[in-house]
Amino acid sequence: MEESQPADASELRARAGAGRAVEALAAELQGKCEIRLETVAREVHWKAGQVRVATVGGESLRAASAVVTVPLPLLPALGFVPDLPEKREAAALLEMGPVVKLLLRFREPFWREIGPLRDTLFLHAFDEPFPTWWTAIDPEVPLLTAWAGGPQAERLGTDDEADLIELAITSLGAALGVGRRDVSRLVEGHHFHDWNRDPFSRGAYSYVGVGGREARRMLARPVADTLFFAGEATAEGGYNATLEGALQSGWRAADDLLELSG
Repeated sequence: MEESQPADASELRARAGAGRAVEALAAELQGKCEIRLETVAREVHWKAGQVRVATVGGESLRAASAVVTVPLPLLPALGFVPDLPEKREAAALLEMGPVVKLLLRFREPFWREIGPLRDTLFLHAFDEPFPTWWTAIDPEVPLLTAWAGGPQAERLGTDDEADLIELAITSLGAALGVGRRDVSRLVEGHHFHDWNRDPFSRGAYSYVGVGGREARRMLARPVADTLFFAGEATAEGGYNATLEGALQSGWRAADDLLELSG
């Protein structure tokens, strides 16, 4: 078992969760544009200066340009007319990694009194089914996040939700040196979302495959000053797989669009 470094002022985390960033962005757009929910894009028809998005529901949405931000695994399924072979080539050189993430809510933050999580935000227990844990922003909130990625996430991905909860409780007990029953009796609730099987994500974070050194740059490159691409899979400089990377790529695409439109 290894502990992470203590929390540092240079590490910033959203106190109310990453969803607050999405809420803030949506609030900025209120009254400036229409935000369409539950509208699934099927095809993107385009030519220089014109875009028409055909939806699964039969609608057609038109604009002079578009920013495409669908998750990497969904890009091949989105039809572009005419086709974009360079984008498909770039997407094929990138991969989407699986992650299993489970939140456990406890009666009290018992870990603050007994060991490794007393003074740190993160805990690593590499021999356990869930090898990584972290606390809530507010130390008084009795919430822990269990995380597993890569091959371990693939193995856990075959288990049902009830089994994952049991594995998480066992992992935490072993990592903290506490009996499983002692941990289990303090659990009051949990939350789990299977991003790997979610049809609108099909995975968690992107990574570069063999021969894909330039793939992110290829994927991010605008097409005919009309189609612009963003999302964490297009982020460079080590910011892929992060909220920061997704935001920065969106700002980059928006700046490019505005600059070209005058």
